[in-house]
Amino acid sequence: MSSAGIIGGAVVILGGAAVLYAVLSGEASGPDAQPPTIPAITPTANEQGLAKAIAFAEGFWDVNSNPLSSSIPYRANNPGDLVIPGWPGNTLGAGIAVLSSMADGWNRLYYQLALIVSGNSENFSLNDTILGMAETWTDTDPEDWAANVIYFANLNYGLSLTVNTPLSQVIP
Repeated sequence: MSSAGIIGGAVVILGGAAVLYAVLSGEASGPDAQPPTIPAITPTANEQGLAKAIAFAEGFWDVNSNPLSSSIPYRANNPGDLVIPGWPGNTLGAGIAVLSSMADGWNRLYYQLALIVSGNSENFSLNDTILGMAETWTDTDPEDWAANVIYFANLNYGLSLTVNTPLSQVIP
């Protein structure tokens, strides 16, 4: 069974023009710019699985999904460790956006994944591999980041992802 079939889900349907927001910055790396307020996102099981694996790679929680309360992603209510271009609020560490609540943090991570799925991301596409995503997403070692995403997803979802797995097979 494919990784998409195991994680499940279909293409996410977003209300209104959620994915049509213009990118606020011309920066070509990291997550896309996001407006100060975004609609609630209902992620597919695929998007939830990848989001949880990203949170692990970013140090938000351990392999058993226990939050690491001393980590910057946890303290910033930002499990994806998102550095949001043009972010008007507070930041921690290397510009990690401090979000209003953990729910908002998860929603913004799902929003980023929804931008990718819809083809509205300035920095990512479904053709990117997990390693390719890592090279844009993180300022740390992309090979380490990709290995952590893969480890968490494979362990928790019974997948067999590799660094060469395209995002289209993870979040179709």
